[in-house]
This record gives sequence, structure tokens and C-alpha cells, in this order.
Amino acid sequence: MGRSIAISKDGGTLLGHAKDPITVGLALDAIISETHFATTGASVVCLGSGGSGTALTWHLAHRADRPERVVITAHRQVSLDRTREIHERSGLNTDQFEYRLLNAESPAEDADRIVTEAGAYALIANATGMGKDRPGSPLTDTVVFPRHAIAWEFNYRGTLEFLHQAEAAQSRRELTFVDGWECFIHGWSQVIAEVFHTPMPPERVAELSRIASTVR
Repeated sequence: MGRSIAISKDGGTLLGHAKDPITVGLALDAIISETHFATTGASVVCLGSGGSGTALTWHLAHRADRPERVVITAHRQVSLDRTREIHERSGLNTDQFEYRLLNAESPAEDADRIVTEAGAYALIANATGMGKDRPGSPLTDTVVFPRHAIAWEFNYRGTLEFLHQAEAAQSRRELTFVDGWECFIHGWSQVIAEVFHTPMPPERVAELSRIASTVR
């Protein structure tokens, strides 16, 4: 998923819009119910602490049924520090988050353990860019997903190894898996709304998604 950034004009004023927290939230709301975390007690594992991952964690902290535990992983400490700084600057309660630096010698195996320990109904998001920007998955092929977990691949194109890992485990772990198409559609529709000052009600977004899917 690319970052949704728009520049628009309002009269003589030039405006900048960072849409990721909004578009990620709209996409998540299309994937899970508004009471998912309240009714299941599910946790979240966000694999990756870049722009998309940070946007997801920001949105989760503002949900009415925000999860009690959100694990954020990264290969570099500086990435985790940057995410924590954004959380603190936004006035979020950082006690909700666990900032986990992956083992440098075996990061995928370390990520496997974090995913397996997340518990039933967990939301597992691949926000690393692996599977689109570069081939591969943040997990190994032997990962054991929690039962009834929701595996969210932020990418909608590319090799999508993470998505295929979840698909392979679907029946035996009773998983739900989705790709990043909703993020893509909401990202561009939000940019269009700002640049062209055009309302984007749900039915219009659905129509854009239908049209775009014909050439996907």
C-alpha cells in the first residue's frame, strides 16, 4: 500500500493532506465489525512500523473498541522509536503498544513466534512492503497463525507471499484473509475528494471499486 498524500488548492491557499490514517481506518472498518475487539478480546500484530503501519496503529488507538494489546515489529530500532514518537506527540497512551525489535539473525522466525502468541481472533497485518516492493514475506512458511485470525495483506499487487501463506492455512486455522484492495480504493478516492472537492459517499466509492476491479 502506498502512502495517500494529496495537494489541493482552496482559493489561493495550497493545502497538503496525509490520508493514510483515514484510508487505513476506512479499509479496516470494511474488514472487521465495529465491536470486533470488544467482543473477542483480540490483539493486533502489525508487522512493520513504516507509514502504513503507523497509520494503522494510530487508527486503532482511536477506535471505540480499541484493542488492549497492539504489537508493532521492525528490523531497526530507529523505526520503532519514530513510531513511538508519533504516538507520544499525538497524545496516545503508549501502554497499549508493544514495540518489538526483531532478532537480527532470524527476524522471520521471531515474527512467527509473535504471531503465534497473539491469540485467537487476532488481527495480523503485513505492513512491511514485502510481497510488493520486494519479494518475500515477514513470516516463514511454517508460521502457525492463531485460530480465527484475520490476516490482512496491505498490498494488493505483487508476489503477495504473506497472503498466500494465510490462504494455505485458511482451512486448518479457520482464518480470514484479505488483501490491500480496500486500502487502494479508499486511498485514491480520498485523494480525488480533496483535489477535485468532490464528495465520496460509500456508494460512489463502491462504484469506483467495481470499475477499477474490471482492469485489476
